[in-house]
Amino acid sequence: MQQERYINITQQAKLATLGELSNDTKQVWIVLHGYGQLSQYFIRKFRLLSEHGHFVVAPEATSRFYLNGHDGRVGATWMTKEDRLQDIENYTAYLNHIYDSYNFSENIDVTVVGFSQGAATASRWLASGYVRVDRLLLWSGIFPPDLDVISAKSALMNTIVYNLHGTSDPYLSEEKLTEQKSIVDKLQIPISNMSFDGGHDIMTSTLSQFL
Repeated sequence: MQQERYINITQQAKLATLGELSNDTKQVWIVLHGYGQLSQYFIRKFRLLSEHGHFVVAPEATSRFYLNGHDGRVGATWMTKEDRLQDIENYTAYLNHIYDSYNFSENIDVTVVGFSQGAATASRWLASGYVRVDRLLLWSGIFPPDLDVISAKSALMNTIVYNLHGTSDPYLSEEKLTEQKSIVDKLQIPISNMSFDGGHDIMTSTLSQFL
């Protein structure tokens, strides 16, 4: 008889950082990449922050794959539709572990950026209620439709939330934005909407507004 079960394992995961975390650090950014990206490249989009004394952490999703065929460039993904609930549980525990490992002091402001697929990842992570952050930036992505609204509302009630998207983003259709508005209405928390000239990308000119 065929059976399936889960076992606990110990594995290593990769993250990239910019800047130095010291007693003088006032701003920390945890940035979650999108589908098919890798942390060492994604974090380069946030160099401006480290140049102003901010510390940036870019965790990398633990599932990697070839972007085209069977060789060449490699990307990572936070989850797929296969065994998705277990993937969510795994990356939530993974991100909690990263947060705990730094033991951020109370005088540090923590901002989480979720880009594209990373927006859904960040939303589910924070909705779990394990960590509290000062700001959440959903960048070129939206709250996932299966978000636990009650838990998210409680977890984000003291978090400043921004929804940023490019005016020519091919992945954020009117249907997606309408879906986002429906979730926001259910959350009943204040969210600032920002648009910028550009597509599906992190724009330095827009990022600079958060300095």
